[in-house]
Amino acid sequence: MNGDAVATQAEYATQATQIAATAAAAPPVPDDQPMPLGVFGMVQGEEKTATQFVQLALNKQGIISGEYYNGTTDVTEKLAGAVDAKTQRAAWTVADRKTIVYEAGIANLTTDETTMLIHYGKDKTQQWILVRISEPKE
Repeated sequence: MNGDAVATQAEYATQATQIAATAAAAPPVPDDQPMPLGVFGMVQGEEKTATQFVQLALNKQGIISGEYYNGTTDVTEKLAGAVDAKTQRAAWTVADRKTIVYEAGIANLTTDETTMLIHYGKDKTQQWILVRISEPKE
């Protein structure tokens, strides 16, 4: 932050994993209506066409829900995560794969395009781009 290291890569990935895991510990809220954050295509590097997509929603308690779609395999899976109120980091996992954690700043998820991190355990992190998919005009 401001040119200073806030954590090692392993520590940062562990923090993201802990944020995402809070969704599993959160009690269900009756009549909870999550607010849609949007549908995003996920692209890496110089890719121009997304084959992976996420649909994200956020409830009042800061719990993320939604779906992940892999267009290559034609598989849709549930995702779950949370937003850390202090740091405003949003982190989520897909299905039961808890070692791959997706992360973005919650404010960034209100923009049309933003970067996100994908943590593959503690030792490998990649930066991807999330591109908002607009709703059809009908």
